[in-house]
Amino acid sequence: MDDGHINDAELDALFGGQPPKPALPPDGVFRTPSGRDLSRYRATSFISDRSRVSPWLEAMFMSAMESIQRKNYADAIRHLKRCLEDNRDFIDALLWLGRLEDEPDVRREHLKAVLSLQPANGDAMRELMILDGELDPDQPFDAFTMPEVRHADGAVAAQARNLRCPRCGSPNLSDDDASPNILTCDSCGYTLEKAANTGGMQSLTRALLLRRSQEVVWVVGARTLKCHGCGAERTLTAKQMSSECPFCGSRQVIEQDALGTLSQPDTIVPFRVAGRAALEQVKKSLDGTVERLKGFFVENRVKRVAIEGVFLPFWVFDLMADITHNYEVVESKEDQHGSIFTLSAAASRRTYSEKISDGVMNLTAPAVKQPTPAMLARLGRYDYSLGVDYRPEYVAQHSAEIYTLDFDKAAMDAQSRLSEHMRQKHRCNDSRYRTTSITSLVTQASFRLVLVPVWAVTLFERDGDVRSALVNGQTGEVVLGRAVKPN
Repeated sequence: MDDGHINDAELDALFGGQPPKPALPPDGVFRTPSGRDLSRYRATSFISDRSRVSPWLEAMFMSAMESIQRKNYADAIRHLKRCLEDNRDFIDALLWLGRLEDEPDVRREHLKAVLSLQPANGDAMRELMILDGELDPDQPFDAFTMPEVRHADGAVAAQARNLRCPRCGSPNLSDDDASPNILTCDSCGYTLEKAANTGGMQSLTRALLLRRSQEVVWVVGARTLKCHGCGAERTLTAKQMSSECPFCGSRQVIEQDALGTLSQPDTIVPFRVAGRAALEQVKKSLDGTVERLKGFFVENRVKRVAIEGVFLPFWVFDLMADITHNYEVVESKEDQHGSIFTLSAAASRRTYSEKISDGVMNLTAPAVKQPTPAMLARLGRYDYSLGVDYRPEYVAQHSAEIYTLDFDKAAMDAQSRLSEHMRQKHRCNDSRYRTTSITSLVTQASFRLVLVPVWAVTLFERDGDVRSALVNGQTGEVVLGRAVKPN
């Protein structure tokens, strides 16, 4: 087929002399030598990837689909392989070979080839997860249906890690704010080196497939925790991740509950600003010009201060997208005297379209409702390269909170912010160019759950008002809240 025409032999191979439909076993299910049931796959006439699809290639692919419909899978595989001879990056053929081939290593090779070309391809990701045993191949799946949400009645039992020194058993572990490298036992001096920073990114496509494979997603209002030190039981709110036992002083960090509702953090960013330094930063903010002006009208002098270090959860996304930029160009002409003038007729405007690959790294979304997103946004950015892989021991000195906003909802917000960012970044409006539309299609998305350090400061003023302040535990950036009357 060097000249682009189909010869008689190829026409016969495509449309002539079709073999009879293979006989099925008594249960009516076709199974491969390894026992896989291929009859759950339904042939389709839809081609998702039309780049470099010639008429011959399309005809060969449709022949493969007809063979699947007749349950002649050997012929289907043969036609699909011929598709790859014409275009080795033909995603639809690679995907179907990843479904129909029986050898696991061969299937994996084809599926990984699809994901290398389209990292967000949900069909290929699901097949790979089935191959790895993460999903049940016989479980009904609908990409547009979310699992049922149920609220747990009462407190749910939680499993926790008891944080003690591995040498002497003391609960007094501390993280020196000036040294992000070690945890130290205050009793015996034992030091624990922190892990490396491997990034800990997860595929958003994979996480959504796992979520949608669940029948029920539980919402927990409270958790019961049993102290491993003294055996005392207590109830924690849904957002508490760590707690100190009031009877023996040991600290526990929740790792999971009985309903499996938690995802462990991937990364933790250590404190670099000590509590005393954080209070100094708050004092400087209160001594600023604006705060002094407020003092003329209200009695806002501080009587008492409470401060607590806390690790707050954030979802952090890396997003890549294909950007389509549609724009108009206004044509100009030069007259015989050398003057430039712009044509006013509609014909002087030409419409163009360009494709751009772009992305945003470390796009953050708060995973808690309080403090408010507005206050958290004013805390400034964190340097996530200074984070380390999460271990429960790293929250020994400070408290930590569990996320209350799940990753799937945060991902929708992140993708909306990505689209707005790309519209602002690539918009072009001047005397000659005018953007008509900018659309973004996410092609690759990964995320991680990060615990970031925050000093939560409460200011009790002389007039009875209570005011909150937040301090970025890495940079010292201060955010002052409004003074309110306590309830």
